Amino acid sequence: MKEKLTLEERYKFLRKIKKSYQKAGKKEKGRILNMVKKITGLHRKRLVFLLNKKTVSLKKIVRKGRSIFSPYKYDKKLLTYLVKFWKLSFFSCGKLLKPQIKILVDFYEKEYREINKETKLKLLTISSSTIDRLLKQEKKKQDLRNFKERSYLKNKDKFLENLIPIKTHIEWDFSSYAPGNLQIDLVSHDGGISKGDFIQTLTIVDYKTGFIVLKACLNKAASNVFPKLKEGLSLFPFEIKSIHSDSGKEFINAHLFRYCRENNINFTRSRPYKKDDNFWVENRNDKMVRRNVGYKRYEGKTDLLILNLLYEKLYLYLNFFKPQRRCLKKIKIGAKNKKQYDKPKTAYERVLEEEKIPKENKQKLKTLYKTLNPIHLTKEIIKLQNLLLEDDRIKKEFIKKLKKNQKS
Repeated sequence: MKEKLTLEERYKFLRKIKKSYQKAGKKEKGRILNMVKKITGLHRKRLVFLLNKKTVSLKKIVRKGRSIFSPYKYDKKLLTYLVKFWKLSFFSCGKLLKPQIKILVDFYEKEYREINKETKLKLLTISSSTIDRLLKQEKKKQDLRNFKERSYLKNKDKFLENLIPIKTHIEWDFSSYAPGNLQIDLVSHDGGISKGDFIQTLTIVDYKTGFIVLKACLNKAASNVFPKLKEGLSLFPFEIKSIHSDSGKEFINAHLFRYCRENNINFTRSRPYKKDDNFWVENRNDKMVRRNVGYKRYEGKTDLLILNLLYEKLYLYLNFFKPQRRCLKKIKIGAKNKKQYDKPKTAYERVLEEEKIPKENKQKLKTLYKTLNPIHLTKEIIKLQNLLLEDDRIKKEFIKKLKKNQKS
């Protein structure tokens, strides 16, 4: 068997036969094509195209792969700062990281060192798409989405269920709602084993502004959840108008039902096994709780105390320094849904924009904001996150030191 011809040898052979092929009749052309097909191994249609051309030449296609760094603008120095800010923002995407960089740059220079003028200008003018492109390799190292979903069966009080009206996902409208309409839910920290008592995180989110409060409860009992809910409601800088929960017995109980009636709060619930009715808080459960705490099992008073300390720091960081986007429209183009988002803003900025919130409350938030430093907050958050992964002995020593400092 003869070896196959190279591309250059094929094209040399085609150049020699080209003139005789063009002068030949119909039957002879067919014979030439059969003979050339056996020699070159090319398709008949390809051969007809090449032999009818004026010049048969081999064009070498040079494919240039796009490099991560642009030779004119971006370099490795910028990437080092970008990775630092990405970690300080707790792994935000490019669209949310871009407005956060403007806040973090000044604090970073005060805390560590001054950034070069060229790199600082690049950091402030970089687009969200280039941020995602530059951080592509770093994102592969972080396993942020390898989490499992878990669900539980719940015993329900049917008498109270009939008194509390159902509110579906269609009834929620961002443009018409004022601040003070809250969604609440529990996140279980069972570590994959649902037996025994384990800590639950209560998430309370305002639908309009995205203002969030997190509280850790010892278990799912209403006697533990309701007092934490009252504490959380007092931290919101505006009047509460409505509370929306799922159909679990930790919320559908006489304590919360009576509290809502006494304080003129509209109490609604979602349909059983329909997470879409409580979509905004379900989204926050993943982005705010799971990404900061994880899926490890937490139980007992030591873990409860550390988690509540962590949530105090997260309350300040998430509301004052973590920007959010809201989906304004969904446009259907064929089989695809195109979403339109508003500009990324922090919950603090959204609260200041609202006219219905009193000026006194806004002024309190402004004074609190001036005392905060996002870099100090991130350091404290990371310390507490690492402490949750330690042994019980180290956790107890930490709590003893805390109590001594509080007494002194």
